[in-house]
Formats: sequence, structure tokens, C-alpha cells
Amino acid sequence: MRRKGQVCHIMNNQEKNAYVRTMLVKTLVEMLKEKKLEEIPVRTLCERAGVARASFYRNYTSTADILHQECDRLIGEWGKAFESDPSSRPDNVFASLFDHYYKNSHFYKTLVQAGKGEYILETILNVCGPKTEMGNTQAYGQAYFAYGLYGWISEWIRRGMKEDGKELNAMIQAGLNH
Repeated sequence: MRRKGQVCHIMNNQEKNAYVRTMLVKTLVEMLKEKKLEEIPVRTLCERAGVARASFYRNYTSTADILHQECDRLIGEWGKAFESDPSSRPDNVFASLFDHYYKNSHFYKTLVQAGKGEYILETILNVCGPKTEMGNTQAYGQAYFAYGLYGWISEWIRRGMKEDGKELNAMIQAGLNH
């Protein structure tokens, strides 16, 4: 049986973990502008973020895990927002997706510039890539789509993300109609 004060204690821990995750993501992204991921020790990251190493290990297994989880969190937020928006339709999914990447461009640009664009690819593959239970034809089609989408996103990021979601969506629609 739960005592009256326990819910507040759980909320406080959730808030603390959210703060720790936010600070670690923010600090790691800044550090990636100076060093390679493999050159960033957990101890240094935690010191710069102002969090205890125990807090780090309560939330992550490695510095790479921070990037994986942040990619998953961001795309999950986008998916929920897209699905709950009554104006969402199949013909504007790409505009919405590209707007998501643009809105979070600081994070995604840093990943690509740090040579860690594969984390974006892994997220795309998890969401819309081939699955082992698919037949070959469907799996090949999903692979073609997922890798093509990643190629488009990574090239757009490399080129400075000059177009907005609507412009990119129009380019995709024009390409599909040829």
C-alpha cells in the first residue's frame, strides 16, 4: 500500500532523471563540437554537465547510449505529435518529418558533423525499415525507402538545411510523380 508522500517522491525522482538526461544530452552535444565521441570519458561529461556519475549510469550505459536514446525520444515525440494532429495526412508526412529535423537541427547537425549520422539512420530503420518477419519483397522495399529517406535527410543536413518541410515535401512528391 502506498503512503501519501510516496507519489511526490516518485515525481521528484522522475524530474531529477529528466534533468540529468537533459543536462547530459546538452553537454554531450556541445562536447562533440570539440572531440570525437570515443574521446569523451563519462567522468568528464558528468563533471561538465554537473551531474553525478551514478545519475549517468542510472539513465545510460555509455555516452553513445545518450545519442541513441535522444534520437529515439525525439522521433517518438514527432510521431505522437503527427498522429495526434487532425491535419496530418499521408501527403504531408514528409513535410512534418523534415520540420521535425529542422526544429531539432542543433542536435542533428552536430550528429552529422561529428560523424555519427548512423544514429539517425538507426532510428529511421527502427521506425520504417525492414523487419525480420517481412517477406523478402516487402523487406527490400522498406530498406529502399528507409535508406533513401536517410540519404535525403543527411544530405539536406550537410547542405545546411536551407529548404523547409513544405519545399522538401514538394520535391519528394515531384520525384515520385516522374
